[in-house]
Amino acid sequence: MVIVYSGEYGCANTLLAAFSDYQAESLSRESLETLTSQNIYSIWFENDEMQTTDEDLAVIVGNE
Repeated sequence: MVIVYSGEYGCANTLLAAFSDYQAESLSRESLETLTSQNIYSIWFENDEMQTTDEDLAVIVGNE
């Protein structure tokens, strides 16, 4: 599973740009990096660890 988002493009344009990644049998880091060059960022999990192409993404995990 991969999540893609962009602060620059709307939902439809972001989905169209990433559509081939959603259809692929396996995740291609190279393909996701290409999206990053278009200001479309990705989040996915690999070996139970979160991966992202957004260097500015900050995640805070809390337990209440």
